[in-house]
Amino acid sequence: MPIRPVVNNKYAPSHKLIKFLNTQIETSRILPKTYNASNSPTTTVDLIRQNIMPNNKIITLDINELYTNLPTKGIIEATKHYLGLSTINRAEQEQLVFALRIIIEQNNFQYNNQYYQPSKGAVMGSTLSGTLAVLFLKYLWNSYI
Repeated sequence: MPIRPVVNNKYAPSHKLIKFLNTQIETSRILPKTYNASNSPTTTVDLIRQNIMPNNKIITLDINELYTNLPTKGIIEATKHYLGLSTINRAEQEQLVFALRIIIEQNNFQYNNQYYQPSKGAVMGSTLSGTLAVLFLKYLWNSYI
């Protein structure tokens, strides 16, 4: 039976590394804030400030099981690509990709005394998963344009 685990990553051994990597991606201009929302209240305020005309429509999209279906190799490839465009030096880029590989590939979890190792995807509940999803989808989108 397929499952979609949600992990409280705050207490995971990799939590500090995940936070660091997420900060590096967000602050190195790899992924501008225009591509993601901080939280619902902030998004609401931002939308209220917009000059939305009565004939305009606002839509939201939700991809079913997005995080758990992200391809591991695609996430790493997209991150490498955007790190290459950043001002981060080559040695640091390699270290960040190495850290990302550890986080992505060692996403095992336990449920009902059984251990599972997903073959793809990012962990639901990780600070980094949303950032990686947006980064990968941006990469995918730009590859088709």
